[in-house]
Amino acid sequence: MALTKSDLIGSVFERAGLRRAGAAQLVESIIEIIKSTLERGESVLISGFGKFCVLEKGPRRGRNPVTGNDLVLDARRVVTFKCSGVLRERMNEDRLENYFANLEKAKQRLDIVAETIESKRDNIAIEVETVGNLEIYKRNQEFMIDAYGNVPRNALESMDDAALERFSHGLVSASVSGEAAYRIHDETLGSDWLYGHHRDVSASLASLSASDSTSVVFVLGEEPQLCPDLDEIARRHSIQDETNTHIESIRQHLKDMFPEICEDFDAFLLKFRAVAPDTSQYQDLSGARSMFFWKMIFGFSEQRYGVTRRRRQIEKFVFGSGAPLRDAEPIINSCYHLWCELSGQDSSGMSVKLGNVTSGYIQGLFRRFLASIASLLELRERYFQE
Repeated sequence: MALTKSDLIGSVFERAGLRRAGAAQLVESIIEIIKSTLERGESVLISGFGKFCVLEKGPRRGRNPVTGNDLVLDARRVVTFKCSGVLRERMNEDRLENYFANLEKAKQRLDIVAETIESKRDNIAIEVETVGNLEIYKRNQEFMIDAYGNVPRNALESMDDAALERFSHGLVSASVSGEAAYRIHDETLGSDWLYGHHRDVSASLASLSASDSTSVVFVLGEEPQLCPDLDEIARRHSIQDETNTHIESIRQHLKDMFPEICEDFDAFLLKFRAVAPDTSQYQDLSGARSMFFWKMIFGFSEQRYGVTRRRRQIEKFVFGSGAPLRDAEPIINSCYHLWCELSGQDSSGMSVKLGNVTSGYIQGLFRRFLASIASLLELRERYFQE
């Protein structure tokens, strides 16, 4: 979204305490000074912002795009802009703000999860299973903090916005689903009751965090200079690819709940495994081969409950007419964010727009995708009500 002259006048009006007419006159005057200076062929240097320069370009040969005939383009002057070091640093600070904010949240969650584990150890029976799930989550969070925290700052600054967004998807995904850790922590310390749903939500946390960590291994593995100690960090935190476990979980739940799409899932798996040796073909998993899961979820909720909003459709698919589980809300949010990432949020919401991405990102993306579907089906098995 571009800042217009009208926006600029409005900002000056609000900040400088001038009347709107005075703000407009001030902005117009500054613009006119810059224009007249550039017309004279002189540069405009604004300290802390940048420098506008006039470059002389001589005649050059070209071609008429309509007729295809050769022609000579006239000499002309063009204006270039070079950003100042101060502004460049400030832009990078803003661009990396979310990255480091999510990393800091991951560190805070680590303390929360550790405290939760200690409290859960005092409980009995079902809580023992919860502790195991949270330990898996904690290990994956420690890995992500070590892996992302090991990336040099200058390497992050050198990435463009799209690359940085793709690179930090695992961190963002963990940040969204990780909100469930706070819910479990607060309820554990604030109540003497055992919570069976803590086991269920922590199981989803363990699945999603395992896939997030595996995604990080693939993404960072493609660029070893970003995290030279990746293998050692992964070994230290016992990071394992749990994709086969998620696949078996999905297969079993589909047999019980939606046997009519088992063949679609098998077709997806055949392609998923066939292209694994040649990661350049991972784009072939796009479209119907992967979106049939979302069609199943969205179609079920729309036909059964008349729900049309995507996040709400995911929630209704899991809980039906029952009350949504409060602790599972971050899990639903995480799965919704993954759908947005997969679909590219196009007009139909039913296609995959992956664009110019690396094979490591694709491998991690579809592993996170399988973990999300497994988590939704597992929650649905326990909490769905007609």
